[in-house]
Amino acid sequence: MGEIEQLVEEFLSDLKLQGGSINTIVAYRGHLRRFINWCKDNNIDFRSVTARQIKHFRNFIGKNPLSKNTINMVIYATKAFYDYLIEESVVHSNPVITKRLTIRIEEIPPRFLTDDELKVISEAIERSPSRLEFRTMLCTGLRGGEITALLPEDVVVIEQRVFLRVTHGKGGRGRYVPVMDQEVAKELLTLKKSKKEQLTLFECPPARGKETLFGKTIRTLDRHAQAIAEGTGIEFTPHRLRHTFATRLLNSGETLDVVQDALGHKNIQTTRRYARTLPASFFRLAARIG
Repeated sequence: MGEIEQLVEEFLSDLKLQGGSINTIVAYRGHLRRFINWCKDNNIDFRSVTARQIKHFRNFIGKNPLSKNTINMVIYATKAFYDYLIEESVVHSNPVITKRLTIRIEEIPPRFLTDDELKVISEAIERSPSRLEFRTMLCTGLRGGEITALLPEDVVVIEQRVFLRVTHGKGGRGRYVPVMDQEVAKELLTLKKSKKEQLTLFECPPARGKETLFGKTIRTLDRHAQAIAEGTGIEFTPHRLRHTFATRLLNSGETLDVVQDALGHKNIQTTRRYARTLPASFFRLAARIG
């Protein structure tokens, strides 16, 4: 392992200790691998790389079939890595100036499911192997990665109300999220109990670590969502359930700060995107032509 590879691993370990999620660690490792390869291919010393060279790096990855968002994430990861190198006295300045390097992305409004779409999707969800996972996402607004990371003990009862404890949120931010559907809440408690009973059958935890609540991966959820999309003809992804949850919550009269807490947004400006979407109550005012 070369010096830069070793430093990247030390940076990622430090990021993990600061609360970085597993998904963030994996993403940063991939982003920084692009930078490492570029340095080696162009015989560039990472210790003395200039802002101009970083711009060439940005232009280089921009020629690849990467989305604008991914290119920006590579830039953010590289900047964070150099911030770490400054703290460790490996370099004296950061050559990554994000304001000049990041690509402007046109803001796309969150794509929630309309009432008619949700009715069809809900019926399809009832036949899905990920039925409870999707229903939980719809009544909590959790991300796919947060759902799949839940442990049985993350189903919590506080004053006779059911909450989900999110410890692997985006950016390492933890929070408690209310389960806003009584049936789902009861099913989650039943699932938690069954998981706990299964664990007592073993003298020690499973070799692969703690057993998750649902025992599924994000890839599995995506596959099951794709099957629903193909079966209904409606564009459907797990994340659309999060968008739908937020939009419905705002339509019900909840304030932005409440929705921000439920979604785990660090910046309320992110939550405001939902306030600018077409509310279902307003949508119903338009005349039906079909």
